[in-house]
Amino acid sequence: MPITINGDGSITGLSAGGLPNDSITLANMAHGTDGQIITYDASGAPVALGPGSDGEVLTSTGSGSPPAFETAAGKILQFQEHTLTSPTQVNSNTTTYVDSGLTKAITCADNNNKVLVMGTVTVGIDAFTGWSSGADMKANVCIHRTGGTSAGVKAEYGEEHLQETGRNTMTFAYIDNPTSTDALTYKFQIKRLSAGSGSANVYLYGGSSVTNSLYLFELEV
Repeated sequence: MPITINGDGSITGLSAGGLPNDSITLANMAHGTDGQIITYDASGAPVALGPGSDGEVLTSTGSGSPPAFETAAGKILQFQEHTLTSPTQVNSNTTTYVDSGLTKAITCADNNNKVLVMGTVTVGIDAFTGWSSGADMKANVCIHRTGGTSAGVKAEYGEEHLQETGRNTMTFAYIDNPTSTDALTYKFQIKRLSAGSGSANVYLYGGSSVTNSLYLFELEV
């Protein structure tokens, strides 16, 4: 087929690979400015998007429309940690939560962001004498928050079947929605489930081989 240069500037009859190497350079091609991404719509027309911001991704509507920039959700923005290496006792007949000593503050960058609270504690009793079976042998641990919307106890967990001078390890994972950019303080608290007649203490155990920990993660939404 003969090669024809048409009046509108188009060329017909040119086979694929018919141009010599290096005959077209980047300078000959239309392109976007720095930071822009060139895409093409369903008709083949170029569409320039950008510049995008850090943390944004391209998404598509699925209808043939050009993709748009959106912020990727679920990214961890910061991490806070507190650990204990010594036990904290709770009064033997206390049914009100007492601070365990595990506490940490965090401030969210946006009031839509959430906080993932995680931790590990080892609870036990220091004596069995005088305790009745059942409820009195149960330790409760809670996640408490100061600041933000609906402050107070956010989640409660129980450990049953505590034995004399025994220790059980508990792990926690809770996603909180404080809706605030103020400083938030999270802490683990501990108590006996009910007031028994015995003298045993519920406590957090900590030593050279045991670490009680509280972890906070800010999640971007």
